Amino acid sequence: MSMTDQDFTLLKTLVALAWADGSLAEGELEWIEKVMDQLQVPADQRQQMLKGAPPLPSEGDLKDALPEGEDRETFLRFLLSVSLEDGETSLEELDLLKDLSHKLGVSGDALEEMRQSVLAT
Repeated sequence: MSMTDQDFTLLKTLVALAWADGSLAEGELEWIEKVMDQLQVPADQRQQMLKGAPPLPSEGDLKDALPEGEDRETFLRFLLSVSLEDGETSLEELDLLKDLSHKLGVSGDALEEMRQSVLAT
């Protein structure tokens, strides 16, 4: 499976979230590596992507990568789960998730409901 532009957008978003609090937790790195394995990301590109936080993709790129509302919510739930890998969602991670949900047209209330349901599992 080779990586599409949409896959790259979502992977960049995942890496940006993982770095949002200034460090890459072991659990976050494991998730990123699983996704990179699935997408067959070359070693040199992996190293480059993990050096630091990439900028969050544009609203247009995110909407292209996730055209359906259901896919957007599924992706946000996944990111919420990853943000909890180090025990809690940091304020920086939460701010990034709020920005992301806004770009994807998901309300703050819906994001909070997702966060509560992820915390409950």
